This record gives sequence, C-alpha cells and structure tokens, in this order.
Amino acid sequence: MIEILAVRNCKYMKADNSLIECEAKFGHLGDNTQDWIPFAATASDLEEHGRTLFANAVKGDYGTVTAFSRTLDEELRDIRFKRRPLLEETDFYSNSDVTMSDDMKTYRQNLRDITNGVDTVEKAQNVTWPTKP
Repeated sequence: MIEILAVRNCKYMKADNSLIECEAKFGHLGDNTQDWIPFAATASDLEEHGRTLFANAVKGDYGTVTAFSRTLDEELRDIRFKRRPLLEETDFYSNSDVTMSDDMKTYRQNLRDITNGVDTVEKAQNVTWPTKP
C-alpha cells in the first residue's frame, strides 16, 4: 500500500458525504518536503490508500472535514440549467402566428426573472418556480 505521510484541508465534495477532497503527501513520491498534492477519495476507492485516507478523514485523523457547501455561482448555474428547457418548451408561443395568453407571458417573464435578487446561496436554494399555465 502507498504510505500516506500527511493530509490537510479535507472537505466533503458531495451532499451525501461520499467524496472527500484534500491535499496529501505520499511516501512513494518522496519525503515530507514534497509539495502538497490535490487528492480525492471515497469509501469505495479503487486504491487501498484512497479508502484508508477517506476512512481516516471521516474519523477525524486529519482534523475536521469541512462540510459540503455550494457556491452562489453553482446554484445560479443550476437554476439557469433548469430554466432553459422550461423556456424552450414554450418558445413556440412567441411566434408571430401564435397568440400568447397573458398567463403565458407572465409565466415566461417570471422564468426569465427567477434569478433577480438572488444574491445568496440560501435564496438560490429556495427560489419559487412559477407554475406553467
């Protein structure tokens, strides 16, 4: 097995805490003076040193594992990703030969405005999606 010399800055990278990213130093790469290497590990890692590092991190051997969290940019990206097909499925209403109802105009405008005022992760996680008429 590859020797784990040191580990720091562990953080859960998935909401289910199944993935930990950290910085590590390994015996096969030299002594403790080597640079820190970014490393990701899971409980079902293919490599034994990955499984060991994950288990030891969860136990707290390398300090507290920082909780999973998402950035505002990630949350906004996901909102826009979800919004796009909702707008696309109603695009035909905007054709010149189709009359768009006021309810549909409001729905589409609410979709376009859904990120307005969303300036925190909490607000992004609690957006209210409009109901399609």
